[in-house]
Amino acid sequence: MRRTWSKAGFSLIEVISAMFVISIGMPAVAYMYTTAMVIDSDSTTRTQATYLANSLMNEISQRRYKESVSFPGNGPETGEVAGGSYSRVNFDDIDDYQQFSIVGGWGALSPPRDELGSILTDFPVFSQSVSVVNINPPSATGVLSLTAVPDGTTDIKLVSVVVSWLNARQSVTVKKIFTIP
Repeated sequence: MRRTWSKAGFSLIEVISAMFVISIGMPAVAYMYTTAMVIDSDSTTRTQATYLANSLMNEISQRRYKESVSFPGNGPETGEVAGGSYSRVNFDDIDDYQQFSIVGGWGALSPPRDELGSILTDFPVFSQSVSVVNINPPSATGVLSLTAVPDGTTDIKLVSVVVSWLNARQSVTVKKIFTIP
């Protein structure tokens, strides 16, 4: 009885060639996969920052334009900032949010906090800040200059909400102009 050899398998040269082709292609596939993961992560972080900035701007937008004629400047009035807390529940007008950037104020809150002053635990890598600045009214030609003027001397306020991360190397800024209705 004689045996016959089947030629249905792979030769050693074919196996080595296939391994070589795979070894060349795998790093490229791994690099593309890693790059896609980084891009997706950055996109998610930017979306979360934009959500935080828009949420704070919406909160500010629900406040009245200014306290009264007797308090035309920017910043919270006496009693609106609870001692030691980051609560904004007593902020009743737009310029109270200047508390984020006035000397001796809050600065950039990190991590961000809600209106009651509680830490937003889902967003620990972010910080949020607000700037409220009076700006010049439009010129005769209708051009709006975003040049700051002394507080309370115009009826136009520029509010900027900044949410940053990576030690302020990345940020999202939302700006809105308010005027007396």
